[in-house]
Amino acid sequence: MTSCAMAPSVETAVHMCVDMQRIFAESTEWKMPWLELILPNIVSITSAHPASAIFTRFIPTWKPGHGVGMWRHYYALEIYNH
Repeated sequence: MTSCAMAPSVETAVHMCVDMQRIFAESTEWKMPWLELILPNIVSITSAHPASAIFTRFIPTWKPGHGVGMWRHYYALEIYNH
């Protein structure tokens, strides 16, 4: 087997899991049908290497216009100003 100078090191590799939240698994307008298919793989990987697992999640603002960056503009849209 040949090695690649550009290949990441297994010792420093991480598993980044973005927005793995219940809202995407439950019966909501945000439900992602494929989530239940990939969840066993996520559990397997993170159980085997918990120190290398990084989870992120999006936390919305309480009021329109209170976000930062592009999210501030997104939440300022008329559809969110009830």
